[in-house]
Amino acid sequence: MPDEEGYLHVSWNHHASPLSYARGVEPLSLTLTDKMAMTGKFERQVTYPEFYKLADGTLCFMYRDGGSGNGNMLMNSYSTETKQWTQVMSNLISGEGARNAYWQTCLDKKGVIHISWVWRESPDVMTNHDMCYAKSEDGGMTWEALAKPLLFDLQPTISQHVPVKFPRNWVPSTFI
Repeated sequence: MPDEEGYLHVSWNHHASPLSYARGVEPLSLTLTDKMAMTGKFERQVTYPEFYKLADGTLCFMYRDGGSGNGNMLMNSYSTETKQWTQVMSNLISGEGARNAYWQTCLDKKGVIHISWVWRESPDVMTNHDMCYAKSEDGGMTWEALAKPLLFDLQPTISQHVPVKFPRNWVPSTFI
């Protein structure tokens, strides 16, 4: 994804593997730098990398650090001024070393970041449970669910998100 100055940012070939990231060598160029670190933190088991451009033009990068059933969601932000990535949230959604979130992210027209997710207790999809939601109106610096500020990393053992409960091993019937 290009940043506000036109430098291309790419990330590739991830599934619980070291971060593969490069940036264009100049604006509008498809020639990339050698593979490089973003922040150098939590970049050894990257999965599901996603770039987003916020309403103010800021580039952000979300990914899972860890494996299926045992990982955390992280968020980095890129400054075109310093040409550096920083971690906005080192543990946006915490699996507490026992599970991980499978999330979906979208940005609305006002620039609000919306995240919904289910928890997964192991690599088995049948251990998915509890649909959850949170949003950020300030580029990921603070989060809320149902108009209540979230004070901690999002964790299943802290009752600050509002899950829609469905049991483990639940198989949906045919929807009409």
